[in-house]
Amino acid sequence: IVRLAFGEEALPAGAVVFVTVATAQAVLGTAIAKGRGGFGEVLKMPLVHACVLGLACSLLELRLPSMALEPIELVADMAIPLMLINLGMALRNLPITAVRDAMTCVVMRTVVGFGAAVLFVYLFDVEGLSRQVLLVSSVLPPAVISVLFAQRYDAAPRTVASAIVLGTLLSVVTIPLVLTWVL
Repeated sequence: IVRLAFGEEALPAGAVVFVTVATAQAVLGTAIAKGRGGFGEVLKMPLVHACVLGLACSLLELRLPSMALEPIELVADMAIPLMLINLGMALRNLPITAVRDAMTCVVMRTVVGFGAAVLFVYLFDVEGLSRQVLLVSSVLPPAVISVLFAQRYDAAPRTVASAIVLGTLLSVVTIPLVLTWVL
C-alpha cells in the first residue's frame, strides 16, 4: 500500500513502521495473550531473537552470505501463504458472536490506531513522507500473524480471525479516506 501510494522512496519508512509494529505485537501481544508468565514467554520467541539479530547485523553492517540467505528467503516466501491457510481454517464454522466481537475490535483498532498516529505526528511535528506513511499504516488491517498468537495461547482465535477479515474489508474504505486526507 505504501509503495503504491507514495512510490519506492516510501519503502524504508514503511519498513520501519512495519518492523516496529510487528515487534510490539510480538512482545505485547504474546505477553497479553499468555497472561501470567507472558514476558518470560516473549524471551523464548524466535521472532524476538530474529529482531535483535537483525538490528545488530544492521548496526554492524554485517551481511549474510548468499549461501545462508537463500534458504532463509525460501522459508520466508512460504510464511504468508501458510498463514493465510491457517486463517481460513480458523474461519470455518464462525459463530455470529465472534463476528460482532470482531467488528468491535476492528472499529476500536482503526479509530484508536489512527487517533494515536494523528496525535504522534502533531506532538512530534512529523512532516512529509514520514507523516503520510505513518498515517496510512495506522489504518491497515490487522496482521494475519495475530491468528497464530490467538491459537497458540487459546485467546479467542475465531474472533481474531474474523477481525482480520472484517478489518481487511473495512480497509477498502479507510485506506482511501486516509490517503485522500494525507495527499
